[in-house]
Formats: sequence, C-alpha cells, structure tokens
Amino acid sequence: MGNDPGHANLMKLAANVMIATTLESMGETLALLRKGGIPAELGFEVLTNSLFDSKVHKAYGGKILNERYRPAGMVVPLALKDMRLALTEAENTATPMPFVSLVRDRMVTMMARGWDTLDWSALGLLTSQDASLPSSSDLSDVLPNTTVAFCVVSERG
Repeated sequence: MGNDPGHANLMKLAANVMIATTLESMGETLALLRKGGIPAELGFEVLTNSLFDSKVHKAYGGKILNERYRPAGMVVPLALKDMRLALTEAENTATPMPFVSLVRDRMVTMMARGWDTLDWSALGLLTSQDASLPSSSDLSDVLPNTTVAFCVVSERG
C-alpha cells in the first residue's frame, strides 16, 4: 500500500465494509426468496453459481443459509467498530456512505438484542427475524421467547 501505513488500515476497513454490506444484501435477498416461496437453498445455489460466484458470497452466504453464526469469525462488536471507523473516515473525507450507515445501525440493533457473541453474518438472522421467518432452534438462546402470556383483568364496580 505504499509508504503510508494508514493506507493499509483504510484498505482493511474498505474490505470489511464490502463484506458487511454483502452480508446485509444476502440476508435480505434470502429472506425475500423464503417469503416468496422459493427455497433459500435453491436461491442461494442459483445466485452463487452465476452472478455472485465469489468466496465472500459463498462462504458468508452459506453461514446465513444454514444459520451458522457460531463460532464467530468476526463478532458483531468488532464488525461494528470497523463500520464506525469507516464512517469516521468517510466523514473526514466528505464521502457519503449511506449503505454503510444502514449496516452500522443494523449492527447496533444486533447489539441491543444481545447478539454480541454471534458472527457478523447474523445480519441475515436479523433480516429473517424482521421478516417474521422461523429460525433454527439452535438459536433459541438469543431469540426472544415467542410464547406470549395474556392476562385478563376485569373491573368490578
């Protein structure tokens, strides 16, 4: 990266930004396919064996498809840190990055849900949950209890 060591750091941030935005896109796409009646496995196979035939799409998309968010390769807090650093650099250079801002906000939501030990590919889990899609029982410890108790209160006068 030349003589400026800051360039190497910026390249690392840029690569992580591209991965994070890819994770969000893959999660949204697989959720859409599932909700539309197309098996996620089929959609994943078609997408990653045609236009999106990259290691990132296949590796991280596979994690989303199979809901394998543990063990984490990159935990959410570290990914969030990189999104913040990239956005700080973007602000310093007057470079708008609206999609990265969205992904940062999605990662903050993941932290709020207590998903700090999950892999950053759990952006796909967040999208599935937002779309009210069922998730693996292996994730029951991080997903809200879907059992709702109702209490009827009557007033007597």
